[in-house]
Amino acid sequence: MDYGVKASHFTPVGNALLYTLKQGLGEKWNPELRQAWVDTFRVVATVMKAHSFSH
Repeated sequence: MDYGVKASHFTPVGNALLYTLKQGLGEKWNPELRQAWVDTFRVVATVMKAHSFSH
């Protein structure tokens, strides 16, 4: 399956996601929550890259 995504898209999208979550969650945003989202996005990106760029 081709998502139409380039490898160069993942970093800015991940950064935008983290920024949006930080803004939306305000005081609830903390280092542990940030790391959980970084880890989650990394898994999603890894799976998407494996299916987009190897097939």
